[in-house]
Amino acid sequence: MPAVSAAPAPRGRQRGAVALLTVLLLSGLALLASLYAHRALLAETRGVEVQRRSAQALAAAESGLSWALAQLNAGRADAACRPGSAAADEALRDRLVDVSPTGRLAPRLDAGGAPLRAGCALEADGGWRCRCSGEGAPAAATATDGERIAFDVRVEAGPSTGLLRLVSRGCLGCGDGDLDAQAQVQQLLALVPALTGLPAAPLTARGALRLDPMAPRLSSRERDAQGLLLHAGGLVDAPALQGPQRDDPAAPANGGQTGSHASPDTALPASQVADQDAILLALPPGRFLHRYLGLEPADLSHAPAVRTLRCDGDCAAGLRAAVAAGARLLWVEGDLLLPSGLALGSPDTPVLLAVQGQARLGAGVALHGLLAASSLHWQARSGGDFIRGAVLVDGDCCEGSGAPAIERDAALLRRLAWQAGRYVPVPGSWRDYE
Repeated sequence: MPAVSAAPAPRGRQRGAVALLTVLLLSGLALLASLYAHRALLAETRGVEVQRRSAQALAAAESGLSWALAQLNAGRADAACRPGSAAADEALRDRLVDVSPTGRLAPRLDAGGAPLRAGCALEADGGWRCRCSGEGAPAAATATDGERIAFDVRVEAGPSTGLLRLVSRGCLGCGDGDLDAQAQVQQLLALVPALTGLPAAPLTARGALRLDPMAPRLSSRERDAQGLLLHAGGLVDAPALQGPQRDDPAAPANGGQTGSHASPDTALPASQVADQDAILLALPPGRFLHRYLGLEPADLSHAPAVRTLRCDGDCAAGLRAAVAAGARLLWVEGDLLLPSGLALGSPDTPVLLAVQGQARLGAGVALHGLLAASSLHWQARSGGDFIRGAVLVDGDCCEGSGAPAIERDAALLRRLAWQAGRYVPVPGSWRDYE
């Protein structure tokens, strides 16, 4: 049987193999192009994530600025930045800032010479956990890994007296990871003193001064024989204050402090009485306090660092609680009634008590600082009642009885001006670069 030879492969199959190879090659090229496009998409996604985290870090840093400004104008706080009134509690301004007698601001430093810091970290439940002990934000928070948000704030000396640079550093992740983000912003703060001018006399009234039967013992710690004891826009009628001005260490004014005092021996020298002051008399109600406090009464009640109180009856307990919490500038809406004794402030921490209406003081009042009111009625006891600093009356003065001591202390008033001052941001000083 003859051998059968195999038939040759059809040409169509050979052409199909080439087509298959071509399709595979094109598919590989398409896959490479897809991978390259996906790589660009991954880079874009990563860039968006980095942008998101950077924006959150910047928002945290800006939150730190706002938080620090509010805390610098607040009262005492404990180590966790919660309001407190314990002896160990301090205001954040006292923890972070050192104020010289001339108003120069400088940061307080730790043992290593670095500025003390405060800060907060965001918890998983949306609340902030803060620390004001000088070590910055809490080291750990109950947030998911890599998502911890926190900010640290510190202060630096400003370019001039009365200016402070507040620096806030915000972070997301707050470590050295590839996606951890940090941002820093800063702003200049100005410390506006609580007193824009010092009274020239222990007792100053916009209207007339009538001191009978009340006969306050007036003095000045500056030992200036030519210093004023009474300053009024109207006439001064004070027959009970007749007497020479002498430096008498035994005089009982203000708890035995020395200075210029009045005693009932001869007439009060005219050089120590300034009445019918046309500038004072021309001031409308409210502008008198503006002359010394720098703000209208309506604006003062809403200013930072001002504690507003409204007293219904005896206000002694409310004032004590406010001062214990660190308030240095107190605004009392309406009248102030103190039927019982009250001791406020000290030579190192004086207070400013501004009263919208009449100040009605009973026996046993002892105030280190400045009292400003629309009118004054003081039923003082025979000895021990005193105000060391100054008294301002936006009208006629005064009613009452007794012989309280009123002593002008310029050094104490300057201390009060800076301690009770308010921090305000300087317009145009915000920046997010070194």
